[in-house]
Amino acid sequence: MEAKMKLVSRLLLALPFALCALTGIARPLDATGACPSAGTLAVADSHVDLRLTAEILRRAAQLPPWFSRMDLSKSTLRLHKKANSTVLVLTRCNLTACDAERAYIGFAPRSGAWGASIYLGGGGVQLGHPVIPGAAEEIMPDEIAPAVVCAQNLDWGD
Repeated sequence: MEAKMKLVSRLLLALPFALCALTGIARPLDATGACPSAGTLAVADSHVDLRLTAEILRRAAQLPPWFSRMDLSKSTLRLHKKANSTVLVLTRCNLTACDAERAYIGFAPRSGAWGASIYLGGGGVQLGHPVIPGAAEEIMPDEIAPAVVCAQNLDWGD
């Protein structure tokens, strides 16, 4: 009887790890709290703005398939507040490789500006609108960057 109880307790302990491995989600994508660079990140009580959805659909060819196929209406949004700035942050990942392939998207509803950091294995790319004049490559706007960096730091535990 004691051996059966040990087996059952070990199986119960292993269950969360097995579920995590099956779903591919190795790290949380919705951490909240105070940001090291000031501001806070909390769960947002709103929906994805249609302007952001339209921009993502317009750029679908540039984005990984797991990203452009996502249903934004089912995504958890986080709200970054700092001084007079409010930015919504959306985080998604490839469910088969969440640690290696994930995207952080920030959107400022007031201005319509948005930016994203997309990590694909060993490298990453940034996207943003409006595109910064004179930039050698597309980068996210300054009003978006602190929110995206905060979300990344909280999710990764930095």
